[in-house]
Amino acid sequence: PDTFPVIDTPAMVHMIRQRAAQLGRSSVHPLGALTVGLDGNELTNMAALKEAGCVGVSNALRPVENTLVMRRAMQYAATFDLTVFIHAHDPWLQGNGCVHEGEISTRLGLPAIPDAAEIVAVARELALVETTGVRAHFCQLSNARSVAMIADAQQRGLAVTADVTAHHLHLTEHDIGMFDTQYHVLPPLRSRDDRQALRQALARGSICAVCSDHQP
Repeated sequence: PDTFPVIDTPAMVHMIRQRAAQLGRSSVHPLGALTVGLDGNELTNMAALKEAGCVGVSNALRPVENTLVMRRAMQYAATFDLTVFIHAHDPWLQGNGCVHEGEISTRLGLPAIPDAAEIVAVARELALVETTGVRAHFCQLSNARSVAMIADAQQRGLAVTADVTAHHLHLTEHDIGMFDTQYHVLPPLRSRDDRQALRQALARGSICAVCSDHQP
């Protein structure tokens, strides 16, 4: 989480946009912090962040543990037509895991991250999206069940979108081999069935973007 800049003031947004304009090499669309300091407690001034040029808000990789705070954050974001960008993972289920909970974690004796760490978090956020009417984008989905939940929400008319990383479309837990740390990423590489589900969701449009958002 410390790799993410905490953009929670209009001055920071203006600075980033100014530097991007000076370089002129790409279009930069900043996201504001959902909570002050990404601590998950106090909401930022989203109205000021939007006025400064933020296109959405996010708490990056730090979960908002208090469900009531998250609900209020979504209500606030919806008021100003801001998209909430969500990295869905349950910190308690994820724990200190480093690989997908499955055949490889068992064989290598490595602490595992179960599918449920993502599924539970996606379910909570979708429930809050439905009650608040906010527009939400789910980042870095990694398993079949999460994708199915997003597709179902889209069919029910919820304003939700999702992306997948390029490496999750090509690699699986089996590529870890014998403790190859180059394949240690978050969320972890999942099963072959999960990879196939991600590919199919991208082809159908349930997943609308491929990102490089590499979290080693």
